[in-house]
Amino acid sequence: ELLKPVGAAEYVKRGAIPWKMQQGELLIALAEVTEANVLWCKKHFGDKIRFACTSPFDIRRAVENHFAKELEMRSRLSLWRRAPEASARDTFMPSQKMTLQYLCLLCLLGIVAFPIQTALAFVALCHIAYGLTMIFKASLFASGATCPTQWEWKEKLQSLNDQTLPIYTILIPMYRETESMSGMFKAIAALDYPASRLDVKLVLESDDLETLQAAYALKPFYHFDIIRVPAGTPRTKPRACNYALQFARGELVTVYDADDRPDKLQLKKAVAAFRALPPDVVCLQARLNYYNANDNLLTRFFSLEYSILFHFMLYGLERLGIPIPLGGTSNHISLTNLR
Repeated sequence: ELLKPVGAAEYVKRGAIPWKMQQGELLIALAEVTEANVLWCKKHFGDKIRFACTSPFDIRRAVENHFAKELEMRSRLSLWRRAPEASARDTFMPSQKMTLQYLCLLCLLGIVAFPIQTALAFVALCHIAYGLTMIFKASLFASGATCPTQWEWKEKLQSLNDQTLPIYTILIPMYRETESMSGMFKAIAALDYPASRLDVKLVLESDDLETLQAAYALKPFYHFDIIRVPAGTPRTKPRACNYALQFARGELVTVYDADDRPDKLQLKKAVAAFRALPPDVVCLQARLNYYNANDNLLTRFFSLEYSILFHFMLYGLERLGIPIPLGGTSNHISLTNLR
């Protein structure tokens, strides 16, 4: 009953949550006593309040325990409820379904009435589509090859002051990846960014006990949070990230995979780039590649594919004004704009 006046996100943001009634006064658990937090509490709960100091961890766990179902549902359905046309929950619109049905019927009639001609037409269409794709990719590559590919980072990084760096949220979704845990901890520790300005979320499924135990065994530092995603479907990385995002405290946010080894200056470079670029730039994508490129022929092919994509093709897409696809990791985003 006491929790009803405010939503879960506000409790996490403020680090405060109503606890219990005691001798006619409302006792509020508070992680940080500041004038702004006290005023916020009085605004929502009146003047008959007292405070009990606790940790941000306890606030977050209390929110998770009481709002788990609501937060999990929001992580899956909030976009669909707010803007269904932008959501992939409904794969096809009614008009698209009807068009596909007519095309399938037309093909079926063609196969029955004119089998040879239909087969020839189908093969011809495939060749035309393939040829146009190759021409398009070649033009992208040529366009991207003429773009400048390097910034002068030294001066931009020197202008940064550790005291004024924004809080950076790092989401690390993991599922049954205990073998990657220690390497991931080392990679985060190697980042050249003040630990006090990091908000690292290990995003684990609540029933993945093996990975949870491995995380606790490594005794993560104070800037690590372990977020337990409630059971639900679909069990996907986007759902896990959406759930954890509701507990994010940072001004900027990025996603790392468990086996990522980011450049130690990546976060500072992202901050410097955001400050140098126009305000309408809300997302930066880091170049990705394989650190085991020389292991065998397969890893060399993978590395070659990534090099072509991140050094040429994406620049071509940007130059031609075509929407840029994002990889699953190392995208740096303004949290306010993302929300």
